[in-house]
Amino acid sequence: MFAFILVLLAAWGASPAFAADPAPSYLAELQQSAKVRQLATSPVWLNLLHYKRHPLTGQVRSLADDPAFFAAADGARNAQAELDATLARFFEDISETPTTQSAQCRYRARFVWLSAQLGFDERLPRANCARFDTWRAAMNPQGLTLIYASAYLNSPASMYGHTMFRVDQAGQRPSTETLAYTLSYAADGDSNDGLGIGFAVKGLMGLYPGLFSSTPYYLRVREYSDLENRDIWEYQLDLSAPEIDMVLAHAWELGSVRFDYFFFDENCSYHILSLLDVARPSLQLTDQFVWHTIPIDTVKAAMALPGLVKQVRYRPSQLSLLQARADTLNPLQLQWAKELSLGTQTLATLNEQTRSPQEAAQVLEFSDLYLSYQQVAGGVAQKDADERLHALRLARSSHPTVAAATPPTPATRPDQGHGSARLALAYGQHNQQPFVEVGLRPALHDLLDPEAGYARGAQIAFGEVSARLYEHEHAEVERVDFIHIASLSPRTALFQPKSWRVRWGLERLESTVGRVAAHALAGSMGMAWDLTPHVIAYGFADVRTDYVPEWNTRTSMGAGASLGALWDVDARWRVMVNLSFMENSHASLGVQRSTAIASRWTLHPDYALVLQGQHTDTSRSSDSVTLQLRRYF
Repeated sequence: MFAFILVLLAAWGASPAFAADPAPSYLAELQQSAKVRQLATSPVWLNLLHYKRHPLTGQVRSLADDPAFFAAADGARNAQAELDATLARFFEDISETPTTQSAQCRYRARFVWLSAQLGFDERLPRANCARFDTWRAAMNPQGLTLIYASAYLNSPASMYGHTMFRVDQAGQRPSTETLAYTLSYAADGDSNDGLGIGFAVKGLMGLYPGLFSSTPYYLRVREYSDLENRDIWEYQLDLSAPEIDMVLAHAWELGSVRFDYFFFDENCSYHILSLLDVARPSLQLTDQFVWHTIPIDTVKAAMALPGLVKQVRYRPSQLSLLQARADTLNPLQLQWAKELSLGTQTLATLNEQTRSPQEAAQVLEFSDLYLSYQQVAGGVAQKDADERLHALRLARSSHPTVAAATPPTPATRPDQGHGSARLALAYGQHNQQPFVEVGLRPALHDLLDPEAGYARGAQIAFGEVSARLYEHEHAEVERVDFIHIASLSPRTALFQPKSWRVRWGLERLESTVGRVAAHALAGSMGMAWDLTPHVIAYGFADVRTDYVPEWNTRTSMGAGASLGALWDVDARWRVMVNLSFMENSHASLGVQRSTAIASRWTLHPDYALVLQGQHTDTSRSSDSVTLQLRRYF
């Protein structure tokens, strides 16, 4: 009986799902073969581990900050040890559950690539990866599209825009593409943390975990297009079926992996590019971004690779759609539509006022869109909106069909705008003292830069530094802008957005004792208007605080107002005028009045010439004029 049991045990041990006897020798054979082939130094393997050389120390290490991502204890810094440990893990016999999976499933992209390189045979039994197979089947992939959502200045998490992938499904049509899934990477944090300031600070310091996620595209469209009024650009990529499969397999193995999220470099766009580098290592997209990664620059990098992008489409935001429809109505029709949406006019009155059923249909259709927009934006209570929408749509059904206006595709795409970095060389005079000035801005755009490809009336600049060299080799830093953001949002009969500005940096101020270096924090709230299609006028209430170490009191508080205008004389020539008044608490600053005018000529897509003049009155007057050549790259 005992001998019979031994025979049964031997037979059972020889044919389990993961055989024990041949594994050690086969594992050693695979590990040796991998060493001979030098797979641990392959660009694919290094990309799968997210290995990068530190720009300061030169040390190669993984950007992944989650120990669970590695099979070896030192896998974050030792690619060979991680490869050996990964192969060993492939032999583990682990049954899949909702919370656990075998290494063959957990490291899906690694398994696929190593199997292709080493030719795994029957001595390595295959695991059943039901969870991955179900997820991939739901994706039903046939293509991949890079999605760029334009900048949204009212959220620190979205000031630079956002990129992600849409996994296009087999048999997908334009009418069904919003049902496809997306792959994205973002900080797992509260964007309302500290009214956005806390979120920005933590994002700068890498204090939020960054995670990959997969969500339906229609939810993203609702968030970006409907709630945040952001236009979306879709860049369809030309990838092979195996490359798309590799993107999905690697996205699967990154699904629960934590990366420390850094706003400037390891952000949404950087890690999205890493998926393409895994699928096609020759692209080397992430290698182009060492110190900072701006979403639109990653799109430009993809566009610069011949044949990678095969089609570009524009998806207008709900606000752009509304504006296009509003442009087809006269002021009286817009007023009727708004009153219907607000419930201050009845449908019976509309029928009496309109001249034809077609005109009534246009008003009803726009009123429906406007009310839906206000409902999503929270401008109308849900119950009231539902009741009015039902009545509007019922009335609309009895009127004839009318042609619906759609926004035209902008003449310049975001990826065709000027370079995000800027070098400036200038010659000028300050109070008749000649100087030469050099300026550098890593990112991104100001109100005098060429606007094509950027949001109208928006400015976002980080890290700008300018220094001057006066006669007799007297050099000094003139200005540092850590953050300088402005949003000029023109008000209309339908929409009344607020305009605002904020700046934090260093600058030299005119005072009764000469120019002083100040640490400045300034903010403004106001309004803007379109005087003509080519002129934006604005007015702000301004506050600021200055810190000057040389003063006894150290600080000064100021309050005032400013008026200005932007005038696009033509497509290449912009003029900006600004008048400001500021009363400061520190006696040496006193009351400051300033008049500034600047003019920019676009010489070339990468070059612009700017002439600036400013007159400032305190207890004594000051004048400056500068001629500046800007180079965008």
